Formats: sequence, structure tokens, C-alpha cells
Amino acid sequence: MANTNGLNFVINKPILIVVEGDTDKAFIECLLNESPRIHNKSQFQVQTAGSYEKVIQTVKFISANDAGSQLKQLAIIVDADEAPVARSKVLSELIDGLVENFITTALILPSATQAGALESLVLQTLNADTLACSDAYLDCVEQTTPLNTAQRDKLRMYVWTSQQQKEPVTNFMRVKTGGQRVVDVNATAFAPVLQFLIALENTLAQ
Repeated sequence: MANTNGLNFVINKPILIVVEGDTDKAFIECLLNESPRIHNKSQFQVQTAGSYEKVIQTVKFISANDAGSQLKQLAIIVDADEAPVARSKVLSELIDGLVENFITTALILPSATQAGALESLVLQTLNADTLACSDAYLDCVEQTTPLNTAQRDKLRMYVWTSQQQKEPVTNFMRVKTGGQRVVDVNATAFAPVLQFLIALENTLAQ
């Protein structure tokens, strides 16, 4: 169990994944649960930190306070936003500087070289026709308010989810049609995320 002095959760699994927000957590947990390629689902714990900066703080705390004594693998999953290369450098330096008895790795979404966020990958899985209203709304917004890549992709998703649910919704994992979730977590666009999770699971055998 973790030292909870500074953490709002207890570490009770050998693989801990720290993410930014609730949507990230819902997506990762769903992918873990539904993928037939993940065999030790009960060995994963996914926790939110609240932001990129708080993810970094959480990882530093776990390392500095020996809060991860039960861990074999600590994973960081964050959005690239507009600085994928810079964030890759920061995370690499962070991991190199940790005092730990476990392995630490990181995944940046949509990739370590591409600006954006988890929503950028989700958009790749949706039918372009269903995004027509989102695109029209964004075109209107950008006439007066410039948006960067991550902001545009997130807002595009939020408009889409709200349109589907007919009420304001930011968590795309809640969107269902006929009782079925619309976002397919097993889509090809999410293959890099699945491969990352498989690699984490493989540490259990080492």
C-alpha cells in the first residue's frame, strides 16, 4: 500500500498508470477490460492526477517517498498538446532522475512527434459525416478565437459528444447508440495505446 501522504489514492496493484483526467481513465480502463490481448487485467490500476503538471508531481512523489513499494511498473500517459517533442524530453529526464525500485515508462498521445491529445486519436475513428456540425461550429469560433491543435480536437469532440447526447457532455466514453458505446476502443487508431499496455503487462513475467 502506498504512503497516502500527498496522494489521494492507495497503490494496490503492480502496474500503476497515471493519467490526466477522467476521460483518459475511462478510456484506458475500457481498453484494458475489453482487449483480449490483455490477460492480467486485475493487475492494472489507473489513476487520475488532474493535469499534465500534476501527473509529474504525482510521479515525483511516488518515487521520492517510496510510495510505490508494491509496484513493478509505473506508467505515465499524457497529451502532447502543442509540444510533443518538449514533453518527450521532460518525461525522459524525469524518468532518468527518479529514485525507484520499479520501471517507469511514458506514452504521449497522439504520439511523441504529433501535437494533439487522446481526442485526436478518437476523431480518426469517427465517420467524417457525423462531424459536420462540429466542424461548422469550430469554423465559427476560429473567426474570432484562434485554437491550437489540441484545443481544436478537444472542442471538436466535445461538440460531437454533446450533439450525440443532446446535452453538454465532455466524456466521449459516455456516448452510446442503441445501448452500445459509439467509440470503439479496439479501433486501429488506438493500436499504439494497446501495444503500450501489452508491454506493461509483459513486465509481470520478468
